[in-house]
Amino acid sequence: DSNSLLSANANLSAINVQISNLQTTQTLTLLKASKHYTRILQYNRWRPPTAQFVPREWWMYAINCILYEVKKRLKSRKVKTLSYITARGRWRKEYCGLYEKHLNNEKMTKKQREKMAAIEE
Repeated sequence: DSNSLLSANANLSAINVQISNLQTTQTLTLLKASKHYTRILQYNRWRPPTAQFVPREWWMYAINCILYEVKKRLKSRKVKTLSYITARGRWRKEYCGLYEKHLNNEKMTKKQREKMAAIEE
């Protein structure tokens, strides 16, 4: 392009790059900071606008951040059918009974232990 200040074409088959330990550390620190900054931006919409510490506003901030994560996780799941929901209820009821046995150190059969492990997964 005739308007560009610098134009370059390069056809390289291999480039050897050496970086020091300090450069590696700084790069990793930059990546961590970038990830942290992205997370801050994600929750910034609920951050209290005041510079003063107002407990109620900060509690609302924490609650909204957690609710956002929960809603995001729920949205990512597939739509549940009625049969899945009823089966889930049966699993929960069965698991509660098995876990109560476990807490009371009651003897459990191998099948019961396997069932409990399967539900936990």
